[in-house]
Amino acid sequence: MGLITDLFKNVIVAKQVYNLITFSAAFIVFLIIFIVVGLPWFIILGFIAIGLIFVALSIFQIKRTLSVNLEEKPIPPESSITKSSLKGEKVLASIFGIIRSARQGYEVLGVGKMSNPENAILITNKRVILFAVPVAGEGKSVADADFSMMNVLFNRQSIEEKGKQMVAKMTPQKILDFNPVNYEIPFDKIDEVKISSFWGRGVSFRTIDEKKSKYSVRDKYQIEQIRQVLSQYIPGKVN
Repeated sequence: MGLITDLFKNVIVAKQVYNLITFSAAFIVFLIIFIVVGLPWFIILGFIAIGLIFVALSIFQIKRTLSVNLEEKPIPPESSITKSSLKGEKVLASIFGIIRSARQGYEVLGVGKMSNPENAILITNKRVILFAVPVAGEGKSVADADFSMMNVLFNRQSIEEKGKQMVAKMTPQKILDFNPVNYEIPFDKIDEVKISSFWGRGVSFRTIDEKKSKYSVRDKYQIEQIRQVLSQYIPGKVN
């Protein structure tokens, strides 16, 4: 996916350059027309100022797009991982390739971040951990292109492969701490889990303090795995 993200970034840059050239050509044509028809100079100067500001912002946007880092964040080697976690905690299930239903993010001049890039669920015998597997472009937004969504749609294999490496090499606590966007929901904080196996397939969590989060899950077997595990450890709270 690294090659694909780089290619997509280059396509975005090419589009931005094309838009800049198109605007510049139109700007010059209108400037000549304004001069020929004899518009007052203060209008022409104002038009020139606006055009130059737009050109400067466009160039800055192109430079920001070119400089955005879409490389994968490496997971630490096994030897550097502290084995501490919750006492007696063990991994029961891991689900990869999910996407948060209500997504938030921001961009400044065409480059930004998604605040909810979680793409995997880790279920232990004590809690649920929602985390972002660090594949290429994860959590980044460029020219309204959400790379987290693109990864889920077109790069699930990489998410699953790297996610399994994380689960095999890292404790649940290390996975939680790996990225500031990762978060946990302890079983004793869960008020209700709603699972949809068919239309709008996904899982939603509601905590005892009324915080809600909902994720789309692509495959039915993943949903059934979530249902089976959670029904066993938090009976009566899974619907």
